[in-house]
Amino acid sequence: MIIQEQGDHLIVIRQTDHAVLSGYFAREAGNENFARPEPLESFQLAATEHDNGWNEWELQPIPSPSCRTASCRCQRRSTSTSISGASNAL
Repeated sequence: MIIQEQGDHLIVIRQTDHAVLSGYFAREAGNENFARPEPLESFQLAATEHDNGWNEWELQPIPSPSCRTASCRCQRRSTSTSISGASNAL
């Protein structure tokens, strides 16, 4: 999760939502200065799905009591490793 503190509130953006936004950006890639990535469809799919291994954890996160900033770790390393491994296995 991407976590940002705003006053007394936390703004929480799920990694999976961030990935979908990345997919939207990927669809617009390429202009007069930069060629469109090829194969385009694979590039767009990779951008959209690159964090989908986080979906299960983000439905029921296990935050640390001290998790109030974007730089904190909100889960034990073993959980992070297994989730990251699931995402990277695709």
